Amino acid sequence: LTRAMKDTRKQVGGLAQTVGYGLEAYAMDKIPQVLANALALVVESSKPEHFTAADGTEDEIDMVVRGTIADRPVVFLCEVKTNITPKEVADFLPVADRVRPQVGCDDVRILYFAYRASTRARQAIADVDGFLAFPHGLIVTPQN
Repeated sequence: LTRAMKDTRKQVGGLAQTVGYGLEAYAMDKIPQVLANALALVVESSKPEHFTAADGTEDEIDMVVRGTIADRPVVFLCEVKTNITPKEVADFLPVADRVRPQVGCDDVRILYFAYRASTRARQAIADVDGFLAFPHGLIVTPQN
């Protein structure tokens, strides 16, 4: 029974990881479309990016979308999760703050992309002036 439980945990963990990677691959196609439709973003590039801080630590952003809105440069730092929680919103903020100065753009926005997000998570995203997108469109947009 113990061996069967360990094997089940391993299988479920692998399945969760596969779903996460699948969502990231799907997001690479979908996020630029959602931003173009909802915000008239003209996408110049869209890909995962790594950034190295002055202290040598490395941050990986699931997806960095660079483009223009009304001929003004804008960059979206995107965190992709199957389910966004308030904790994941808070955990991504320091990463985004470290990366902002390195992207070469004055207008840097945060976008979370997910299949699900609780009411509390949606509020946490709104509180940090972030965006939340589901595969069918933007769910949360900043009020300002």
